[in-house]
Amino acid sequence: EVNLAASYFYMDFENGLMTLIQEHRSEATQHIVV
Repeated sequence: EVNLAASYFYMDFENGLMTLIQEHRSEATQHIVV
């Protein structure tokens, strides 16, 4: 159960990190386009 909770936490953390990276890239791209 502990491992399962840890894996879910890690997945959420990884997804959140990827979302932040994608948002940062999109913002950077917008600045470059503008």
